[in-house]
Amino acid sequence: MYHFRRLEDILVQVADAVRPPERMTVSEWAEKYRELYNPGSYVGPWDNAFAPYLVEIQDTLTSLEHTGLIFVGPARCGKSDIFFNWLGHTATCDPADMMMVHMTQGTARDWSIGDLRRVFRYSPALGEKVVPGRNNMNVHDIRFLSGMRLLVKHPSITELSGKTVPRVWEADYDRMPLDIDKEGTPFDLGRKRTQTFGRYGMTVAESSPGHEIEKPDWQPSSPHEAPPTKGILALYNRGDRRRRYWRCVQCHEPFEADFKHLHYPDSRDHMEAAEAAVLACPFCGFPHTHDPGPGQPGKRELDYYGKWIKAGQIWLPSGAIEGTPVVSDIASFWLKGVAAAFMDWKHIVLKYLKAIEEYEKTGDTGPWKATVNTDQGHPFLPPSLAGDRTPEEYKNRSKPLGEKVVPTGVRFLVATVDVQKNRFEVQVHGVGVGGDVVIIDRFAIKYSKREVEDMPGQLHRISVIHSLMLDCDVLNYGTFEQWAADFGYDEDSRKAESIYRECLETALKVRNGIASQTSSRRFTGPSQLVRASIAGPYVAATAAASSE
Repeated sequence: MYHFRRLEDILVQVADAVRPPERMTVSEWAEKYRELYNPGSYVGPWDNAFAPYLVEIQDTLTSLEHTGLIFVGPARCGKSDIFFNWLGHTATCDPADMMMVHMTQGTARDWSIGDLRRVFRYSPALGEKVVPGRNNMNVHDIRFLSGMRLLVKHPSITELSGKTVPRVWEADYDRMPLDIDKEGTPFDLGRKRTQTFGRYGMTVAESSPGHEIEKPDWQPSSPHEAPPTKGILALYNRGDRRRRYWRCVQCHEPFEADFKHLHYPDSRDHMEAAEAAVLACPFCGFPHTHDPGPGQPGKRELDYYGKWIKAGQIWLPSGAIEGTPVVSDIASFWLKGVAAAFMDWKHIVLKYLKAIEEYEKTGDTGPWKATVNTDQGHPFLPPSLAGDRTPEEYKNRSKPLGEKVVPTGVRFLVATVDVQKNRFEVQVHGVGVGGDVVIIDRFAIKYSKREVEDMPGQLHRISVIHSLMLDCDVLNYGTFEQWAADFGYDEDSRKAESIYRECLETALKVRNGIASQTSSRRFTGPSQLVRASIAGPYVAATAAASSE
């Protein structure tokens, strides 16, 4: 309770109530009023340029288009500091009751006595808004001069029921119970507290991923979709699914700053490998270094010019953003560890390599899961599930070879011809060292070389039943000779032609019902051909006739 001795004291105390509030965004308030006090790390004013990815997240807190906000990110990326900026902006510009929900009652108490009071002490613009006196600033209830209150609670059904609060923040969401006393998730219960305020209400959940991927064969059905997990990433999928993109210095293509793009040498010395880590552009392969240097902007500048891109949007090299974004009343953000301001790539790679080494020695996945969740900002896929190979895994390993292109490593080509009723089906395979086979080309020959009587230029359709001997000439060696010339194999054309002729004669004999041992040659021929041709790049044609 206040005790005033003079009228002037009363006027000074109530001046804030009649003074028009400042009009600014949350990030602007932070840069103007917030003071950081972290001895040994940083002491001084808040600088939005240090972690540019936080600006859009902070400013979305006051959006009237969203009533929920989800922030998924690694540890030590500034997630929890956003709340203090939101609190300061609320107390200064738009007073309203707020509720902070921590993991447990104990952590809520520690946070209130430690981090919260430190902010009040070293950020005077916020601390002076608190009503003086022990009764007005206890552990779980802080009162402000404007009349607003800050409640510090833990996730229980009693704390998340029976309250009407326009602004709710849930910290370290994936370390909370998934179901509060069988009444629902903490986010849904907290959001119910703000429902009365309509578009002026806001419910926020932030956390690093803490739950495992449940389906190893999962494939995203839409852009930016998170894997099927419980907790914070399930909430992220409800929103507009924004991710942080950087632009390549060399090709100017945008790409997501993700651990999968970190390249480092395969060295037994983990520290040596970690120190050489670079972020490779997935389009041109340009290696971006963590620190600035000649031709290298460094991590901080890359993020300074980065952008949050919603699902459905495309950030073009020209700088324009096109596409139809996902529309949701929840703004959801997912930041990966590579972009986190308080972590460098060397330590991310080093912790990962050490964790893998420990798993290989002891079978313990604990350190591996911890670094994936808190350093990389990813959900963890247990190796017991990852070991199950799925069709999707093989599909993802495929590489485009192009049409009618002979890939590197192919030693010779084999053209197989299947005789159908009214056409020849031709398929060309390339065979490499070790027996790897790739499909080069496939086409159908539907017309013979015979012209229709009295119709010059009009060709007969192939009829195997009535004119096999007449139409087989369409498979003359000219076609295969052309393939040989195309691929630079002219020097072996004679041998290829003789093999082709032998196979064609065998096919005709089988078609005409000659001895069964001849038909067996039809199947052993190609394998003999492979063995005979493996020493050089031969073009071979095998005609395999089959009856309908």
